[in-house]
Amino acid sequence: MKTEVYFLLKDLDCETALRVLFEKQIVSEWLKNYQSLYQSIVIAPEGLPAVVQAHNDDRFYEFIFLFGQTYQSLMECQTKLKK
Repeated sequence: MKTEVYFLLKDLDCETALRVLFEKQIVSEWLKNYQSLYQSIVIAPEGLPAVVQAHNDDRFYEFIFLFGQTYQSLMECQTKLKK
């Protein structure tokens, strides 16, 4: 089981990632740079959509949730724009 410290650190990492997106980098670079962080916070059962894991022991981690939603939305936009 993942600990509270794990989630606190991931929440801070996600907040930083979101700030970088809006301050410095273009989207495709940002997606590439933060792919492993995204993969570390989602549950992706085969054949089902990925779900952001932003709850632990009745605690909600806002920036993990926001980062996961943002990453998924940007990936979807990028995929649609490449068609």
